[in-house]
Amino acid sequence: MNVISAESLLVQMGLWVLIAIALAVGATYLLRPKVRARYPGGDRRYLTALIIQAAGFMIPIPVVLIFLLGAPIWPMFEVFLAVAAGVVAVVILRMLPVTGPLLRDLARTRLQLALERMGGAS
Repeated sequence: MNVISAESLLVQMGLWVLIAIALAVGATYLLRPKVRARYPGGDRRYLTALIIQAAGFMIPIPVVLIFLLGAPIWPMFEVFLAVAAGVVAVVILRMLPVTGPLLRDLARTRLQLALERMGGAS
């Protein structure tokens, strides 16, 4: 009989989520200096937007996976549902009055830089 300690599972998943958020935020912050320089409000506001976006996407994934443990659904469909929950969480965060402006500015800045690279905006 396999027994999973709930506390051990939650701590392990939480640790992996925190590591994933830190890696995503760190890599994006360091590898995209043009976006960071053009983001309205400065580096601290840009870092806050990255943390909100990464956490909003990644935190729902293990929560949904835990809720779907042992559910009679197709293999790997729970992963699809978990990622969809992360996307929905980011969409909801974009609509909120506190986090929405940060995430909309992040998307707008990235879009403006992409258009400039393609020659579509001056």
